[in-house]
Amino acid sequence: MSDAFQIVLTACLTVISGVVVFALGHFSVSLFVEPIHKLRSLINDIDDSLNYFSDVYLNIRYSQESRREEAASRFKYQASQLKSMNNFIPWYCIWGFLGIVPRRIDILKGSSKLAVLANNIVSSHETDVGLLKDIRGPLGIKPNIYE
Repeated sequence: MSDAFQIVLTACLTVISGVVVFALGHFSVSLFVEPIHKLRSLINDIDDSLNYFSDVYLNIRYSQESRREEAASRFKYQASQLKSMNNFIPWYCIWGFLGIVPRRIDILKGSSKLAVLANNIVSSHETDVGLLKDIRGPLGIKPNIYE
């Protein structure tokens, strides 16, 4: 083979391998990293909602009806999103075992307790602080100063 042919062949193989590596990297990011980021973002939104609506669920008798409905609606939606998110992430059990995401059983427990909180708000039952710990604990959310 001539030197010119080897140079062209090397350049072509370098470009092709670069495109393949880029495509595989982009595919792995969209398949694994983005769903995990969305889950962590949802857990952060749940923490934000728990803080934002703390005046509602800790003082149900004195909160406005419209605010209770808004809080219950948001908590129900977030519980539903949380439950569906663990089916969205490929190889969830492996990521949970490695500690990258909360374990599947913890996600389901947090989701069900969040739904219980929403139902307590709708039915005007006082919220037990232990329920908040049952939501925050499995999801890895640090306790609030009020709890």
